[in-house]
Amino acid sequence: MGGPVNPDAVFVLHGKPLKWDSTVKVTEEVALTTSGDILESIASGDGPLNYLIALGYSGWNPKQLDEELVENVWIQSPADYDIIFNTPARDQVGALSKGK
Repeated sequence: MGGPVNPDAVFVLHGKPLKWDSTVKVTEEVALTTSGDILESIASGDGPLNYLIALGYSGWNPKQLDEELVENVWIQSPADYDIIFNTPARDQVGALSKGK
């Protein structure tokens, strides 16, 4: 999972704890971390219990994402810990449309 831009960049979407060098809180329960210290913690068993690792990312031109949102190209939903970490990927869109 990830994207074609900067494929060496590591992004970890994770649950608590939210304590690493570059951690940015998304919600009170979910954060995004890009520093290597989280990978070391995961490898040693001291990291978050739930996490998703992505290599690289996808980028947009200025205003491109705004236009795609207006055109309903993307499903917009508040971040939901249960859907992100406890729902199989194949069932996530259905869970979003049902409100879980």
